[in-house]
Amino acid sequence: PAPPAATGDVRRIRIGAGEISLTLAPPQQTSILNVAPARVLSMAEVGHHEFIVFLGLGGNGDGAHVLSRVTRRSAERLALKDGLSVFIQIKAVSLAAK
Repeated sequence: PAPPAATGDVRRIRIGAGEISLTLAPPQQTSILNVAPARVLSMAEVGHHEFIVFLGLGGNGDGAHVLSRVTRRSAERLALKDGLSVFIQIKAVSLAAK
């Protein structure tokens, strides 16, 4: 674990692409508490069965950038494409070393 920080201290967090799931509507009745609006900025195919989705946080996608790894099946089911508004669900984060 990272050392304690004072309220207001700036910290860098690391979120693995596999720790971010996507949904088209605000999630309800979920155990995942970290949810944010985002916009798909681009997608890259990784092998035959996965995509890395490059997302911008915020309703317009102009916030910080995060990556999500999704299966081809999920990408097709959600009809993911550039410019699509989504919600990210962050399953786990870690504090990055300074």
